[in-house]
Amino acid sequence: MTADDEGTQENKSEVYRPQATCHLDNAQGFLARQEFTKASEFLWGAVAQAVKAVAVSNGIHLAHHGQVWDYVKEISRTSGKPIRCTSTLLQGRQQQPLAPPKH
Repeated sequence: MTADDEGTQENKSEVYRPQATCHLDNAQGFLARQEFTKASEFLWGAVAQAVKAVAVSNGIHLAHHGQVWDYVKEISRTSGKPIRCTSTLLQGRQQQPLAPPKH
């Protein structure tokens, strides 16, 4: 993680919005086709872009997925609000796809 120039932080955070939106749109398409593994990959991409936007608005550049996860943990620690997530969500390609819920 590195600090950025303060004058461009807000502009840089806006770069991530269309990327996150695109990932969400793709995830919805894959969910509609019940391709859950692929949908989860796009959902992770959307979350990662949102976290990167928050980080860059605070002057921090996150270059790798591990840094994204570390930053989320740091936000949780400093805010006093626990964020619960399992790292297996990041291993979607290695997991069996989930079946849709039965109604």
